[in-house]
This record gives sequence, C-alpha cells and structure tokens, in this order.
Amino acid sequence: ILARDGVAGLYRGFVPNALKNLPNS
Repeated sequence: ILARDGVAGLYRGFVPNALKNLPNS
C-alpha cells in the first residue's frame, strides 16, 4: 500500500510536470 501510494503521488507530480515540459521544450 505504501509503495503504491508513493508511486501514485510521484506519477501525479511527474505526469503534469512532463506535460508542461513537453510543450515548453
């Protein structure tokens, strides 16, 4: 459960960050 929560939180922060970096780049 802990690992899943960490992955979900990381993904939630990485997905939007990557999406914003893609058009920015």
